[in-house]
Amino acid sequence: MLKLFFHFDPRDSDAEQFVQDMGAIIKPVTDVQDADVVVTVGGDGTVYHALHHLPVKPIFAVKPPHSLSALFCGHSGIETPNCLTAAIHDAAEIKLPILYADVEFR
Repeated sequence: MLKLFFHFDPRDSDAEQFVQDMGAIIKPVTDVQDADVVVTVGGDGTVYHALHHLPVKPIFAVKPPHSLSALFCGHSGIETPNCLTAAIHDAAEIKLPILYADVEFR
């Protein structure tokens, strides 16, 4: 069984409810270091935050029900833990290149 860590903005009540509902059945890990996959629940900003602040782990991005569309968070309609774990298992891995940039101010 995959060890999941949920990352979300606690100010987002839809995301918080989704995590509570899923977490009651899935029993996610509480330390991101122990996770096999980080499940971000929210929009693109939540994904960016996880990429910037959390250790390097595979990320699975989910939009909570009734949320606005997002570029990276294409997984909506996931309403049960079985749907979530099946979607994670069926997901394709995409490696994004690291962008390095030199910025010169004038």
